[in-house]
Amino acid sequence: MKRKVVEDLIFKKAPVYQMDEVNDNRVVSNGNRGSGRKFYVYALIVIAGSVLVLGLFVLLSSTFSRVSVMVLTTNREIILDDLVPLNKDGAGGGIKYEMMSLKEMESGYVPTSGNKLVSKYATGIVTIYNSFSPASQILVAGTRLETTDGKIYKIDKTVSIPGMSSVAVSVKAGEAGVKYNIPPTNFTIPGLKDSPKFSKIYAKSVKDISGGWSGELKVASSADITKTRLNLQDSLKKKLIKKALAETPKGFLLWEDGMLISFSDNTIDNSSLIGADGDKMNLQVNGVLRAIMILEDDLKNFIVAKKKAELVGGTKFVIDNPGKLSFKILNKDKINTDGTSSVLARITGKQYIMWDFDESSLKNKLSGVKRSKYQDVFKEFPAIEEAAAVFYPSWAFYFPIDTNRIEIALAPKEGVDLK
Repeated sequence: MKRKVVEDLIFKKAPVYQMDEVNDNRVVSNGNRGSGRKFYVYALIVIAGSVLVLGLFVLLSSTFSRVSVMVLTTNREIILDDLVPLNKDGAGGGIKYEMMSLKEMESGYVPTSGNKLVSKYATGIVTIYNSFSPASQILVAGTRLETTDGKIYKIDKTVSIPGMSSVAVSVKAGEAGVKYNIPPTNFTIPGLKDSPKFSKIYAKSVKDISGGWSGELKVASSADITKTRLNLQDSLKKKLIKKALAETPKGFLLWEDGMLISFSDNTIDNSSLIGADGDKMNLQVNGVLRAIMILEDDLKNFIVAKKKAELVGGTKFVIDNPGKLSFKILNKDKINTDGTSSVLARITGKQYIMWDFDESSLKNKLSGVKRSKYQDVFKEFPAIEEAAAVFYPSWAFYFPIDTNRIEIALAPKEGVDLK
């Protein structure tokens, strides 16, 4: 008997037959044909899905991303030491200023040492008007002014009132006493009564005339009053300055040297005091602050105009912080607190002036730009020397289409690391 070879013992897989419905014949089927078709379809689905995901990724990157851009422009350090004229309307190359007015009061007790008969004349400021003719009208010191109820006040110095104009002058009551403490009122000039000038040359007060007194008062030592007064004034000054700085309107600049502070109290002759209580007198010190304020933009424009020769190549500029400049008024003793005086100030210090650019235009050009290409956009803006962008999320490929999602900040000065 012959030995069977190993290969003969291996059972081969029988071919798969399908019935031919037409000829009722068996046809051999290729088992790999269906698998190939499925793989092809699967591959197409994967590719299409990947394209869709990539498209959505790009869309989200340019729609919901956010970008912060730091820009460094051409800049210069400018040294300032210039005189700045300030006036009420900004005429003649000057800067317009406005006055802030604040009031505060502090009080303290001073020990008394006896009584004293005191008489004091009320004083104040009035404005005299000349609407009679274009010619000036001179009124000598001591000229009487009369209220409608017959109270007499006298001007303290000779004045000349220009035609069709007015002049402010100090007045003093004709008699001592509290009855001459009056609110704002109108005055005639008795000396012109029989003249056609009488109705055309007249006076008005806009503030109280005050300080009049007649009677017995408690008295204290001059040294005690002075010591208490100085302490109260120092406290008032700090309070007024703090309040002025806190209440400076947005866009305005205010310096301490531009603050004019005046004090008044209820003492008479630096020894007597109205309102004494028993063996103590209550010293009341009133403080009034009037501060000169200017618009920050006006000062910036003034600086640019002054330094125009050093700013070649730029048309629009950003100034670092003009509020840091030193500001000193040179004619403080000649300033009226009503805000009508011409003021001469001196500004000194250093400022960085940076070339500016059209931020809106830059945002529009960056909108939807590919991350790898945004530096080319900055080259279109001559004022920009360096720029860097930080993307949120960090994997975003494109700048947002919505320009509101692009934030642009100007680097404060040369030397900022934008890497």
